[in-house]
Amino acid sequence: AAAAKSRERFNANQQKFSTAVEEATSLIRRPDAKELLAASKVNRDKYVALATRVMKLVDDGKRDEALALANGEAYEALQVFAVGLRELYEFQQKVLEETGEASLAASSSATTVTLVLGFSAFFIGLLFAFMLGRSITRPIARAVAVADAVAAGKLDNTIDASARDESGRLLASISKMQDTLQGFVAAQA
Repeated sequence: AAAAKSRERFNANQQKFSTAVEEATSLIRRPDAKELLAASKVNRDKYVALATRVMKLVDDGKRDEALALANGEAYEALQVFAVGLRELYEFQQKVLEETGEASLAASSSATTVTLVLGFSAFFIGLLFAFMLGRSITRPIARAVAVADAVAAGKLDNTIDASARDESGRLLASISKMQDTLQGFVAAQA
């Protein structure tokens, strides 16, 4: 009964491993990892063949031979199989760490690029706002200066009203006002 139970566990473990190997085969892409997996399959097949021989010897009543094979060649095959699996695990762990580091580097690079672009956009916007502000305040300052000069009685100001925006229209109106005032002063004299 114990032998039958052991055989059931052994067969169940074989099935689980076969399923895991099929899944791993579809997931593993790197040639060196595929080689490690293939070597693990070969080592597993050797171990399974020896373990099957051990069970057959037990079934045939050759307990001492079964123990010798189980503790000798089958145990060694199991150890080789386990070492191969450990190597595959460690290799996959290394690949995972390398991938994580590469992802972190890419993320860091993307963050840097985003920050540089963000600051560049900010400073370009700031420069644009400064230039826009100057394009508004300079003509208005000129208009205020001309209006102050006209208010002070200076009627021979040179007024450049060539701009087609609101400040140009304001300067044109001040120029007309100056011309009208010049006409009144000339008429008074």
